[in-house]
Amino acid sequence: MANLNVNATVSAPENIEIKLVRADEMHIKSIFRTCFECALSLTSTLLGYVLALQNAEQIHWIFLGVSFLATIVFLFLSVRKYHDDVASA
Repeated sequence: MANLNVNATVSAPENIEIKLVRADEMHIKSIFRTCFECALSLTSTLLGYVLALQNAEQIHWIFLGVSFLATIVFLFLSVRKYHDDVASA
């Protein structure tokens, strides 16, 4: 094996700040994101189903609207929780 001597200069800050996040806050943020992803997949599935129907009934559009609203709400909650965490840091 070869033995190499390499001259290196490293510059780094004197202190590095590491933010610790409480487990329950991380869990809540994860719940909002998980619910958003589930609502988004349900909305996508219902949209594909409704568009594939020859004649969609009113109940199909109601379910699609409710799932779309749930997607928007969970997206809003997830983004708001993220911005609250960043602002408090």
